[in-house]
Amino acid sequence: MMIVELGDVLELQSTTGTAKGGVIPFAVTVCSSPTCGCQRLNIILAEQIAKPDLGIETQPRTEFAIDWSTGAVVSQGELTEPAQRRMKEFLNRARESDIDPLARIFRERKQKVILHGSLDTTSDNWSKSLDLTAMVGIRDIFPLIDLFEFEAEGIRYDVLDCHCLNEGCDCREIVLSFFRIPGQPTKARLESSCEARYNLLNGDLRPEAPGDATLVAMLTPRLLAKYPDLNALLKQRYGRVRQLVAEKPHQRTGSKPALTSGPARCGRNDPCPCGSGKKFKKCCGT
Repeated sequence: MMIVELGDVLELQSTTGTAKGGVIPFAVTVCSSPTCGCQRLNIILAEQIAKPDLGIETQPRTEFAIDWSTGAVVSQGELTEPAQRRMKEFLNRARESDIDPLARIFRERKQKVILHGSLDTTSDNWSKSLDLTAMVGIRDIFPLIDLFEFEAEGIRYDVLDCHCLNEGCDCREIVLSFFRIPGQPTKARLESSCEARYNLLNGDLRPEAPGDATLVAMLTPRLLAKYPDLNALLKQRYGRVRQLVAEKPHQRTGSKPALTSGPARCGRNDPCPCGSGKKFKKCCGT
């Protein structure tokens, strides 16, 4: 069983068994909001026109969805008996491939929405629950965006890029948090193993804390080996975050939040905690 993409139309093609050579054309859609975390892949089986002389049975347009967060199959309204048969036939054939191709299609389509889709469907209060005084992980902004994954010394790491959401800040830095992923699934909240500040202008990567230096130095070459175009990818994500901030400003009064790195107050002549390289009074403290 394989899925072939032909532009906007896809085909589920049977390559073995009694259904070998059979083709089921279909289309898919995903939620159009970049900031939405729903994991529904909507599947549309197009209507087939009856041709009695060829013995083809009329098949109605059939719509249903697979929710990857629960594995549930949800129909769009009440399906007729023929539509239910079509849905079951499609799922049974797709499951011969463990539905992995559909999961891949969902992820690819959702990444396009997140990085290139319109922001018109994004709620105006998208930042309501975020702490705007600190660097914010991109998964808190775009819940389904892919993280950077790589292995080092047989251990898997996920890298989360964190961004400044200050509307008035023009810094070109982000923070990369490296998470060591345990071999066995766990419900415990993962803590970052180390963090590094990345300069988008020159590609400089420096540890956030002195104690992170050794691990950052060991992990960075592995990350760059997996993602040689890391700078371009991070610039794309940074630009998308800045676009969101510009098109959907935070719902608050005009004052900008003062970014803080800790409980201590930042002096006006101190370096701005946002990482812009400017004095606080010339940046976020204006």
